[in-house]
Amino acid sequence: MRALRSFVLASLVLVAVVSCGPDDKKEGVQGSYDLPASCENSCAEVSTVVALDKELKSGTAACVCVRRGTYEGAFTVGHPVTVIGEKDNTSILTQEGGVTVTVAADSVTLQDLVIRTAGKKTTGILAEGSWETQKLKDLKIDSCTVEATDGTGVKINNAEGIIVQNGIIVQNGIVVQGDAVDQTDQGVGLSVSDSKTVTVSGGSITVNGGRSAAAFSVTTGIIIQNGIIVQNGIIVQNGTTPISLLAAGVEDPPYSYGIYLKDCAEVSISNASFVNDGISVTGANSWSLVALSSNSVSVASSSFNGADKPNTTACYAAASTIAINLSTVSRFTKGGYVFKEGSIATMTGGELSSLKGDVAVYGSDSTITMTGTEILDIEPPSGAGSGGRGIALVSGAVIDAQGITVQNCRSSGIIFDDSFGTIAGATVTGNKYAGVWVQDAVATGTDKISITNSEFDENDFVAVYAIDSAGIEIKDTTLSQSVLKERNEIPMGDGLVFFGEALATAVDAIVLDNVDFDDNGRAGAIFDSGRINEPELIGVTANDLTVTGTVTDGKYGIIIQNGKPTTAFDIERKANNAFAEIDANFTGTLAVFGEGQKQSVSQ
Repeated sequence: MRALRSFVLASLVLVAVVSCGPDDKKEGVQGSYDLPASCENSCAEVSTVVALDKELKSGTAACVCVRRGTYEGAFTVGHPVTVIGEKDNTSILTQEGGVTVTVAADSVTLQDLVIRTAGKKTTGILAEGSWETQKLKDLKIDSCTVEATDGTGVKINNAEGIIVQNGIIVQNGIVVQGDAVDQTDQGVGLSVSDSKTVTVSGGSITVNGGRSAAAFSVTTGIIIQNGIIVQNGIIVQNGTTPISLLAAGVEDPPYSYGIYLKDCAEVSISNASFVNDGISVTGANSWSLVALSSNSVSVASSSFNGADKPNTTACYAAASTIAINLSTVSRFTKGGYVFKEGSIATMTGGELSSLKGDVAVYGSDSTITMTGTEILDIEPPSGAGSGGRGIALVSGAVIDAQGITVQNCRSSGIIFDDSFGTIAGATVTGNKYAGVWVQDAVATGTDKISITNSEFDENDFVAVYAIDSAGIEIKDTTLSQSVLKERNEIPMGDGLVFFGEALATAVDAIVLDNVDFDDNGRAGAIFDSGRINEPELIGVTANDLTVTGTVTDGKYGIIIQNGKPTTAFDIERKANNAFAEIDANFTGTLAVFGEGQKQSVSQ
């Protein structure tokens, strides 16, 4: 009987090493595989758990072909090898708890396998170097399906030369059917840390209820291309309290990420599709792309879709440098792009449309450069009492925008709140409060707001509005056809409104050069110091102003109130002004849009 048992055991682990190759089948191979040329002279086909375990740990074949079937257990790859499943995704490696596949050697390829794991603190594929100075190298995960419930799909640590391509990673995360509970080990589809040269291409990464579809930290040289990132956030059914993301150091409410980057560098994301289905927890936030303290992050030819779900934002960057080129953002409900804490952002081309939120830049060390980007049809964030701006520059942020279009924003097209920069060659049309709104922006040193070679057309109430600001230059620009509408039962529709004491106290508070005020609903321009003692408006410098339009009752050219013009300004405002006689005879006061109030902005 003992001899019989020995014979049976031996038969379980017996594996023939045969000649095989890139064709579907070779002599001695039973299954159907996409075999690479490297397998041509050395291939082991396995069909049992014991045989698979032996070949992965210490086999001699260059390739291990895994027959269709389910292999339950924890497997370790201990030598350079290519592990291939059958082409129809029927070679399944699975277990509950722990790690299903551990890669502990360089030059390993996993191909056409289905790898599953279930349970908290579990991992489908784990690959990590032994210590900081010895990275695991050259891992390729090709056309595999990795499914993780509660745990992490693929975890890579201290590695170099990683390729993940044409696969499907699904993280099914946290699904709470009753009362919500604290969850300290959050699920991630693909997790990479302390690594170099990581390429993720093709396929898809989906997180259903976990923390992040893909998370990278302290990693350099990341390439993500031609993939789909689907983010369904955290699902809570009948829960009485939100889930607390203790592992992320975040109190309630929870957060969810599509791609999360922390302390990373040289990151390239191209031709990616982000689908953000939000989080079904009241007050929770869901971001498609987050970059924290990361440098040289590039996003190109990609799309972000918020699916109109609550509290979704396309991109959030803090203390990072990021370039976004030829990419689209739509249907988010809390924000488009948010750049903070010294971030340096560059946007070229692309479009933001039909979303609730804006492009927001915060802080004196944060800058944004925009070229040819279109921002269209922006609404206020869900539940917000204000917002709906195209671009919001706050607390010292700086912009350099060339050839942008800002159109049909529910509030202002662009707001400068104690911020500065250049808008050149812009088209700003159809915005509901103002084309550009400036508040509390008092220039010091080289700071200023410059608007040049731009067209403002059919903005409601006012094209450009400035309050308590100084250092504004408008040159070679047309402010036209501001729409006459009633605000508090008072008709308004002006090309330019400048309100505040800076008109009487700051030299060159506003400089106008070759500006056309064309057929605005009420006035071409209004200058109001807000003082009742009629000070001289030394802050206005003007040259080559033109006011045109049909001369009718209730329409004006350039009106000065609560102040008196300098001699040079008075001469300038009367020249080339179809309304000069009406302006000269006007003795009343026109109500200023906003009535001296400011827009609320928040960070």
